[in-house]
Amino acid sequence: SLVLGVMYLKFKPVIFWGDYILKIILGLSILSFVLILNNKIAIGNKISYFLGDISFVVYLVHVAVSTVISTLFPDIGSGLFVLSVIVLSIFFGALLGIILETIHIFN
Repeated sequence: SLVLGVMYLKFKPVIFWGDYILKIILGLSILSFVLILNNKIAIGNKISYFLGDISFVVYLVHVAVSTVISTLFPDIGSGLFVLSVIVLSIFFGALLGIILETIHIFN
């Protein structure tokens, strides 16, 4: 994956080879890596269960979080924007999930 990623960065301006073929090969190699990694890690750990419990609430709040961040910080870089949306969405999703479970609206 590392070699393909470097090749993609080097040959990105080439019309068909860099823009199309390397992108597909890189995507397939990353997908293969993730599938191999999933076989080595136990799926039923505490983090997986926690993320599974709050996934729907995170899905519901991520648009609001991204809108608030883009409104408050319009000049933020894309990497920091994505990282902050992920972290804050998980935080507010967990918080809202705990509140909704406490008042028995969402189990």
